[in-house]
Amino acid sequence: MIYGPWTDSGEEELGMQEQTLGDRRVRASFNPAKDNKVDAIKHATASLIDLCEEMKSEKQGSDSLRLLALAQTAYEEATYLYKLLGNGELETYVEGGKRMITMRSIHERIKRLIAAFKNTYALAKKLLSKFPHKRKPGVRT
Repeated sequence: MIYGPWTDSGEEELGMQEQTLGDRRVRASFNPAKDNKVDAIKHATASLIDLCEEMKSEKQGSDSLRLLALAQTAYEEATYLYKLLGNGELETYVEGGKRMITMRSIHERIKRLIAAFKNTYALAKKLLSKFPHKRKPGVRT
């Protein structure tokens, strides 16, 4: 297996080959700024995820598999910000050559997460109320 499917110029060759698990998990093809350093970080991270996946097929112990899965998740979380940007969850702008995230978009995302939690909680409570609970004698709830 070849690790690091990128060229010296940082341009992706993903159009010519099938994306690996690591490429999909870090969204390697998403780089609207066309920043070579971002490409290098994403591809290196994807390579680490792919290496862990390859090692998982060689390992038999549940502890080893769990640790490799945790490592893959940690690598993926390292690129989470790019996922939020790619999904349109956060707004950005360029100031002095640096990409900045607006505070308004951060606050709006927090509000959306809270609303989603409240809606999920309300729905779960409504669904659970339809099922009668069997109570044990002498136990108060």
